[in-house]
Amino acid sequence: MADKSSEEEIARLKDELNEAIQSREQKMEKERGVMRGLVEKIRTLTEERDEWTQKYNDAVQQSGQQENGTKQVASLKNQVEELLLEKEESKKSLLHFMKKADEAERALADATTSQQQPDQVAALQSKVDTLEASIKEATTEHERILQEEKEKLISQHEHTLEDEKKKWTTEHERILQEEKEKLISQHEHTLEDEKKKWTTEHERILQEEKDKLTAKMDQLIAEHSERLSQLDQAAASTVDHQQQLNEARDTIQSLEQKLKDKEESVKVAKDMLHERDMELDTARKQVDTLRASQSELEDKSKKYVNVLSKTKKQILKLEKEKADAVEEMNTIREQLSTAESSNDTLKENIKRLETNVSQLEDDVNKLNGRLHSNESEMTILRKERKEAVDAKNKMFDELQIKQAEFESSQNLAESLQHRLTESERQLKEVNERMTAMEEYQSMVEELRRELDDNKKRFTKEKEKWATELDDCKSQLQSAKANGDSAHSKVEELNQQIKSLNDELNAVRDDLNVKTKGLQVLEGDKEALLERIDDLEADLEKSVQDRDDAQDAMKKLEEKVQNLEQAKNTHDKELESLRVREGHLKTLNKTLKDEVRKLSKNVLAESQQQLQQQQQQQQQQQQASRSSSPAEPSSPAPAPAVKTKEDEINLEYLRNVILKFLENKPTRAQLIPVLTMMLKFSPEEIRRLQAKA
Repeated sequence: MADKSSEEEIARLKDELNEAIQSREQKMEKERGVMRGLVEKIRTLTEERDEWTQKYNDAVQQSGQQENGTKQVASLKNQVEELLLEKEESKKSLLHFMKKADEAERALADATTSQQQPDQVAALQSKVDTLEASIKEATTEHERILQEEKEKLISQHEHTLEDEKKKWTTEHERILQEEKEKLISQHEHTLEDEKKKWTTEHERILQEEKDKLTAKMDQLIAEHSERLSQLDQAAASTVDHQQQLNEARDTIQSLEQKLKDKEESVKVAKDMLHERDMELDTARKQVDTLRASQSELEDKSKKYVNVLSKTKKQILKLEKEKADAVEEMNTIREQLSTAESSNDTLKENIKRLETNVSQLEDDVNKLNGRLHSNESEMTILRKERKEAVDAKNKMFDELQIKQAEFESSQNLAESLQHRLTESERQLKEVNERMTAMEEYQSMVEELRRELDDNKKRFTKEKEKWATELDDCKSQLQSAKANGDSAHSKVEELNQQIKSLNDELNAVRDDLNVKTKGLQVLEGDKEALLERIDDLEADLEKSVQDRDDAQDAMKKLEEKVQNLEQAKNTHDKELESLRVREGHLKTLNKTLKDEVRKLSKNVLAESQQQLQQQQQQQQQQQQASRSSSPAEPSSPAPAPAVKTKEDEINLEYLRNVILKFLENKPTRAQLIPVLTMMLKFSPEEIRRLQAKA
């Protein structure tokens, strides 16, 4: 969820940056519109100035001055192009001279009507000459002032155009540079493999745009020189300039389209990151399941340890029983040794019993062989027990290793959780930055509203100026009859132009303030972009950590599978141990029964032998008393004893063999006993093993 919120915040940041760029472009369009309006206003003012000069010349022509005066006024008409900015002193002097000319005309009219004397006419003529001289001086002074105002206007116009050109070029280059850096940064983060291709293409496009802009700037410079030569061509050049601005806008739109394409690629990368985050969530769930399975494995391992302890106790019990059997065999051996010693002491007296003793020795050898086979089986059982103990120790060591690996995996999961908390903290910081960005956005919207208000105010003032110009036109029509009113209107228009210039300067100051604020916002935008880049790098790092965690989880899964396989093998081994334990129990039971039966048979035989010996001694005593030879009759009971013993042994062997053959799993254990008793060859042993 944290990764999703971070991606949504990054997308929102990018949307806000795009909106800021669009608002910046709209502001530039507004500034360009203001400049175009100013140019159009200057053009309308020049047209109105021409109309005023034409009307003034018509009024002067209607005044009926003399030819010299009309010629001088005509030359004045050709020179009065910047009458709006003439100084008040020249205007006052013109008004004074015009009043004097009217007085002179009235005086001439009076002279003609009253037909005064020639001296008065000469005086009036001299006054007229002085007036003409003063008018010439005034016209020269007025021409000089007009020339100065014209040069001043031209220089101001050049400076404004140069400033606008520099401002537009720097702004356009800055926008292009920002777009270039933004596209390159996004390109490096999202499509690293296509970096060189897109950067070269982007640089080529920028170079072409730069060449186009330089060519357009050269055209603008040429047009500017043409404007300086002819003011009437300024309007046409502004139209061309507008077309060029439209073309530049189209190029900016194409760059914005490319930027949108890059953003779509960034969205695709974000979708991929989202999928990886989903995989990380599944991996976390798998970790939880593995933890649960690990707890189950621990429970099972405890159960196995308990089972092994039980088997160990049973093995100890079997060993104890085996020790008891060995003790019983030792007692039997001691009894046999006592019997042999008694036989050695009685050899001289009971030679007739040597055959029985030899038979007993054969039986003892057989019993020793059986004991040897039992001991060999016990050694086999000891080896199997040792192998089981080793397997148990090995399994315990493996369990400890798996426990250590599980603890390391838990540590890794805790470190990953710590990193996730760290990334969540960074996302909280980004949210705080986003709130700050929203505040900046509100400031930008306020600036937009202020610009809209300025635009509305400008339109209102423009309408007001239009109405005032209409009023001025109506007033100029009335000025044909009265030149003084026309001059007063000219002064009012000059004041209006001054006020307009002041307002223009105020608007420029506002624009400078707004541009500074926008520069500050752009700096904040760059800082946010850097922060976004850092966040994307952190996301890539977290994705790498997540991939590493997934690899570790895969390894853990493999280890868990190996543990399960080992568990299955251990279960099988435990099953086999249980079966072997049952076999051992049955063998131990049969051995105990066999030992008991053998001990009973030996005791019975020893008692019979003692009774026979006593009977023989009694018979010998009786024979010695009667002095009759009775030796051939003494060995008669020995064959009976032998046949009885053979019958007992055969019956016992038959029962044991039948018990082993009835149970199919115990048939294989009967093979070594049969091989020892019947002395089978290796081929016969293989046949028996194949049948078992």
